Amino acid sequence: MRKGEDTDWFYSISLEGKRSPPNSPKKRFKSQSLTSRHSERPKARLSKDTPAGGSLSLTCSVSSSSPSSSGWKYFWYRGKKTSEPLITREDVLLPNGGGGGGGGGEFYWCRGGSGDPVYYTEYSNTVATHTAVVTLQPDWPELYSGEAITLTCAVRDGGDAEWEYRWEIFNSHGPHKLSGAVITPSHGGDFWCRGRLRYETSSSEWSEAFTLKVSPGWRFFWYRVVPSLPGFYSRELLPSSTNGTERDSYTVHGHARTAGYACRAARGDPVFRSSSSEPQFVWSAGSFRRDVITVVTRLTLNF
Repeated sequence: MRKGEDTDWFYSISLEGKRSPPNSPKKRFKSQSLTSRHSERPKARLSKDTPAGGSLSLTCSVSSSSPSSSGWKYFWYRGKKTSEPLITREDVLLPNGGGGGGGGGEFYWCRGGSGDPVYYTEYSNTVATHTAVVTLQPDWPELYSGEAITLTCAVRDGGDAEWEYRWEIFNSHGPHKLSGAVITPSHGGDFWCRGRLRYETSSSEWSEAFTLKVSPGWRFFWYRVVPSLPGFYSRELLPSSTNGTERDSYTVHGHARTAGYACRAARGDPVFRSSSSEPQFVWSAGSFRRDVITVVTRLTLNF
């Protein structure tokens, strides 16, 4: 009431549509406010389920302790909260016909509504139905030990959203985890990744398994080169080099005469062989003698 600042007023309170009799005892309230039990708007909850080999489904729910906990209709929003709600009012939605990420992902929200006019809950949390993908750089058909490679995780059709990335890896060293969009593995194995929305709890679907096979690297084969006819050389594979060496240098024991040395490299199955290096000659004229020499040839690999 207005202009009653210094007056104690008596109030008659109606509960559930019943008014207290005029002559009934009255309770005194002074500057008292009453809060409706409906003042706190409930929030919808959106969850995602992707059973192994099954279809992606989204489920919208409202807490059973919320007002009007039965009889809710569910309003679905895709792309933006401000978009027009989808047609369905069911509590379960099958994005992309239940296939999930195959046709590109989307962001989804939902909220519950009941009554006329409609009483809405708060919007749910965000759920992403995107799928992560793994790419390899450089994209070579076969990789070899010692080569520098990177694996990159990205969310397909992720737009301008901020994503954080997580990796699951299984190889001969056991299962382990990494984080970050780009990793530089030193061993082969099976790699999976997914993105998680920054500042949100929703994650993309896991990528398909990316299997990285790393073959043994180059092996070096060493030859003794002896001049025969002018402009021609004879080549002899050194005994300890029959199966090649992992080292790119070779030590010769018991060197006593002039000779040249050359090498070539091979790897893969079937074997790919490089062309031979130019020979490097070691001269033993006059008093120059070395019982042990180390030969390092200059080998150019042309593909």
